[in-house]
Amino acid sequence: MRECATIPMDDWLRQRAVELALAMALGVAFAVIGPFSTDESPFLAALGYWAGLLACWFLAASLVELPLRGLRAYREGGVWRRRALVACAASLPMLLVTAPATSALSGFEATVDELLDMYWKIALVGLGVLILADGILKPPAAPAVAPRVTDGEWSPLPQISAPRAAPDALSITSEEAPASVALWSPLTDRLPANLRGPIVCLEMEDHYVRVHTTRGSALVLMRLGDAMKETAPTVGVQSHRSWWVAADSVEGFERAGRAGRLRLANGLVAPVSQRHLRSIEAAFGAPGRLEG
Repeated sequence: MRECATIPMDDWLRQRAVELALAMALGVAFAVIGPFSTDESPFLAALGYWAGLLACWFLAASLVELPLRGLRAYREGGVWRRRALVACAASLPMLLVTAPATSALSGFEATVDELLDMYWKIALVGLGVLILADGILKPPAAPAVAPRVTDGEWSPLPQISAPRAAPDALSITSEEAPASVALWSPLTDRLPANLRGPIVCLEMEDHYVRVHTTRGSALVLMRLGDAMKETAPTVGVQSHRSWWVAADSVEGFERAGRAGRLRLANGLVAPVSQRHLRSIEAAFGAPGRLEG
């Protein structure tokens, strides 16, 4: 329920409305193509079947995604792993909708084998629809911005591509930074008033970014790249495709094989992917051990 409470309701409803429109459009395409023998049914019946199922699919996927966000495998996974987990989970409740709808359309008779086969069809088609929706509904990716010096201070690092820039870029400490750097950024204006404080880290959760501050966390509907740009003037670094951390919030760094972990001031542990490992090592020095 914590996840539900931190999602802005207006943003959630807006996202569902956009997905409903996409479900209607895809329903027309599916009715014309007629997969799984639905071309044998009248066009309007097939249209209602596909549009209705796709609308239910988007709703089911958005609901099962909430508890999945509590799983580390989901939070740290790439888009394919996240979408596969959502598709597998959402396909179970969708059986309760798809089986009766298919029976009404074509006289489908449910057996254990038929239901198992239907489950995997729902999961595969649903996975493809989610990936397609990501490409259609998500805004363009924010371009990578190289660090630059302005009036003697470094701007924030939306993405580090070479380790040589990291040590200087992360040399500003919280003691050296002015109060406005530590307490305010454009991103904090998007947060509820009681959560506005120094930013600790950003965590991507599909269409949302979870903004962790010293006062708690909240979800904001935007891309991670755009959120990183709005952390200015807070100095930070991207450690993973799904994570950004404020430099002065890092309390420990541990290497684990080809990846690593960062212990943050609020108790969270941010993953370090292989792609960003050299930059993190250059920024924070030789890795040590994280207790716990």
